[in-house]
Amino acid sequence: MKKDKRIIIAVIAVSIVVIALIVIFVVKGNDRELTCSRTDTPVDGFSVSENLEMSLAGGKISKISLEKEITVDGEFSKFDTYFEIIEDSLNSAYTYLSEDELSIEREDNFIRASVETTDVGIILDNFDIEMNNPENKYDLNFSVQSNFEASSSSYKIGDEYSYNDLRSKIEELGYTCK
Repeated sequence: MKKDKRIIIAVIAVSIVVIALIVIFVVKGNDRELTCSRTDTPVDGFSVSENLEMSLAGGKISKISLEKEITVDGEFSKFDTYFEIIEDSLNSAYTYLSEDELSIEREDNFIRASVETTDVGIILDNFDIEMNNPENKYDLNFSVQSNFEASSSSYKIGDEYSYNDLRSKIEELGYTCK
C-alpha cells in the first residue's frame, strides 16, 4: 500500500512539473523580438535610416523602439533651415507620444529621433521629403503622417500579431528584418 501511494505521488509530481514546463514554453514561445532596418534616399542630399525593434509578449505588441536618423549632406547641410524644418517635422510626426517616449537631437549633419513606447504605438513610414520643383533643387516639401486612424502603417501597443505576420507586414514597408 505505501509503495502504491509513493508511486501515485511521484506520478502526480512529475505530471505537475511537465505541465508547468509546457505552460512556460508555450507562453515564452510567444515572446519574441523583431529587429528590422531600412535606409532610403528620398531626395539627393537627404538619407533616412531607421532601426526598429518590436517586442511581442503573448502574441501582442508590448514595446516598440525606433531610431530614425535623417542625414543632410552636401550643399543642403550648410543651411540651418533644413535642420529646423526636419526637427519640426519629426516633432509633428510624433505628437501622439509623451516627452518620455520621444527624444530628438541634432549632431553634425544629422538629426536623430529616438522613440521608445510601451503605451501608445507608432506610425511607420510617416516622414517623406519630395522635390516641389525640378528646376529648383532647394524647393523641397517635408511631409509627415501623425494620425493613427488615417495611417495604414500604424502599430499600436496591444495589437495582436504572430511573429511571422508582423515581420511580413513590416517588410512590406521596405524594412529588412532579421
